[in-house]
Parts: sequence; C-alpha cells; structure tokens
Amino acid sequence: MDIEKKTESMLSESYQRILTFRTDDGGFVVWGGGGCCGDIHYTALAMMQLAEMSKVTYIDPAVIAKAAEFVATQQAEDGTWGNGWEGESGLMRTASIAWALAAAGYQGQVLDKALAALADKAPAAPVYTRALAGVALALSGQYPEALSTIISSLAQDVVVDGDVAHWVSGESTLFGSHGETADVTGTGVVAYLLLLTGEELDLAEMAVDYILKQKQRGGGWGATESTVAALRALALSGVIASGTVTVSCGGQEFASLPIEAQNADILNVVDLDACMTQSQNPWSFSFDGIGKIQYQYEACYNTPFEDEPEPPDGFAIDVSVVPPDPQEGDTVTVGVTVGNPTGTDHGMSIVSIPVPLGMSVKGSDLDALKEAGTLGEWEVRDRSVVVYLEDFPDGAEVSFAYGMAAVLPVKTTVAPATVYSYYTPEVRAVTQPYDMLVKAK
Repeated sequence: MDIEKKTESMLSESYQRILTFRTDDGGFVVWGGGGCCGDIHYTALAMMQLAEMSKVTYIDPAVIAKAAEFVATQQAEDGTWGNGWEGESGLMRTASIAWALAAAGYQGQVLDKALAALADKAPAAPVYTRALAGVALALSGQYPEALSTIISSLAQDVVVDGDVAHWVSGESTLFGSHGETADVTGTGVVAYLLLLTGEELDLAEMAVDYILKQKQRGGGWGATESTVAALRALALSGVIASGTVTVSCGGQEFASLPIEAQNADILNVVDLDACMTQSQNPWSFSFDGIGKIQYQYEACYNTPFEDEPEPPDGFAIDVSVVPPDPQEGDTVTVGVTVGNPTGTDHGMSIVSIPVPLGMSVKGSDLDALKEAGTLGEWEVRDRSVVVYLEDFPDGAEVSFAYGMAAVLPVKTTVAPATVYSYYTPEVRAVTQPYDMLVKAK
C-alpha cells in the first residue's frame, strides 16, 4: 500500500511537472512553458506520455486534445510532418507523431492521412522508422497488410546471437542516438511492436533478453530515449518471477528475499558490507522459483584520480581556471571550450564542470549566457555546473566563461570535466584532474 501511495503521488507530481512545459497554443517545449509557440517534436512526446499516464491516473483530456490540435496545424498536405532535426527523416517524425495521436485515441483526417503515408512508405524504411510506423499502425488498427509486411521484414532483419536477438537501427534515432545506443532503442521499439501485436513472440522474448543484458550500472540503458524504449518493452513483456532469492556469505545464508507479484517489479537491495569485512568471505546468489529475475552487483570504493584516457572519435573539451591558486575572497574565471570534431551532428549535449571545494559559482554569469543563447540551460548538481547545449552539430565549437568566488581556504584535487552527447553518451571527452589551493587571506 505504501508503494501504491508513493506511486500515485509521483504520478501526480509528474503530471504537474509536464504541464509546466505547455505553451499558449497547446503545444509543449523542452525548457519550460509559457509563450506562444510549442515544438511539434516535444508536443508529440508529451501526448505519448500523457496518454500512457491516463491509463493509471486522471489526465485532463482537454490537454491532450489541445496538443492534438496544435499537431494538426503543422501537418503537410501529403500527411507527413516534414524533416525534423538533422538526421531525423520526415517519415521518422511522422511515425512518431502518428504513434502519439493513435495512443491518445485521436480519430480524424489528420491521423488517417499520416497512416496512409506510413503504409505507403514505411515498409521500405530503415529498421527504427519501420518499427515506429508499425506501432502507429498497430495502435490505430488501420492498414493491417502494411503492418504485416513491416513485421515480416523486421523478422528477416533480426540479428540473432545465441539466445538473444536485436536489431541494428540503421539510422540515427529521434534524438540523434546512433551506434549501440540506437540499436538498444530500436530493439526496444521492435520488441514493443511484436509484444503489442502478439506476432513473432519467440523473437520478442529473445529481444527482451538482449535488452536485459544491455542494462547498465545505475539501472538505465545509457540514454533517456533508450531507457524509455527498453522499459516500455519490458513492461509489456509480462515476465513476472515468483520464488525466493538467497544470498550466502562464507557458506552461510546471509539474506533471503521472497519474490512475489507485489515486489517482482521493484528494486530489492541487499547490502553486503557485513560480508565484505572478511576478505576471504565468498558470496553467492541463487534463485529458486519460476520466471526470470534481473540482478546486478556493484562495488564502490575510493581511489585517487588517475589520468583519464581520451575517448576515440569523441568530443573535445578544454577548461581553464584563472588564477589557478586563488586567495580566499578572490573571484576566479572558469573558461570552457567544447568542440565536436566527430564528423557527426549531435543534438542535446551536456557539459559538466566540477565546482572545487571552497568555491561558489556566480549564477548571474551563467544566467547571462543563457539569455544570450550561448547555453540552452544550466544548473548546479552534485557539486558540478551542468550546462545543456540544445544542438551540437559537426564542427561546432562553443566557448563560455563564468566566475567562481573563493570562499574557504582549502587544498583539493578537482575532478575531471566532461562533455558528452546526451543520447549517445559514449561520445564524450574528459579533462584531466588537477590540484587547486585556495590560500587563506
């Protein structure tokens, strides 16, 4: 019951948070609402989110209806929504918007025209767009022959490796992911389509197993987009385990967890600190029951900073601090330059610059950079200045500077700064750690 109440509270807060991104025309934007004009891309995503949420909590239908009206005003005569961001085809965007409209229960000529365009063109599209279109067709119940063709072709394009299966996306995704991140995203969408239609269920199960094996430390799948695609498929897979997990330490039972319907889909944590105090104590894990469970083991320990290797084919970053060894009360200038020499356009990218101990960030400097359009948004989180770049095309270089006040005398080692592609996080660059001394007055 506590979990249920907490979930209901989180859903309500999430709904209110989504509404803060709403614009006067009924659309949605990425950095907070108000103003006249929504973004077609984010409006479609908001519709999809709200339609899913409406299955479990109250969502004002007028909000979804108004968003659908905004989307309708942007549609071209041929039923598509044209090209979107770099690397995003008009057909991909059309498939995403048609999915959102169908999921929201929208009916009318706008959706009909979009589905007709998808039925005509999507069977020949790359895997990712094909799967998006397949979901839109499946949710709408229209053009069953085109849907059957899409599913058959996806079954032919599968990559089977032992007991798992995945799909190579064949293109950048809606948010510009490519490579392995795009493959996880595409596989999640394909698995969702197969589970939604009940077709090729053997491949769907193998795809779910692949998705589980790609799960990263921290519980996600690298990028928000790939994590959402993975969770959507897993939620529909209906794989619920029942039984008992036993953790042993030094040959003795250390912890026992019953896995039942009430807790099979939540995170259960076993702290092994007491076991690890004895260096020779081996630990083991076993599950007695039916179904499948996911687990991961994490070890956390402190080590001195080591030189960070340069990622291959990554971004570029340079950070300077002047003066490098300030006196208490001084203001230092942090200069940051990031570049994209990868040969590939990237969308949203993140710059994270550590805030050294004894230093305080001058937020007014960063606010001015945001107002000037140099930065998309910024925040201080986990003792780092986190800067959002809304777009980071190939060859771009962004430079900015802000102040920090030296408030306490301290000698510290400053962690590396990082820049990475939000939806392809393996594309990144890091600086080296350095020592800083804030001298007493």
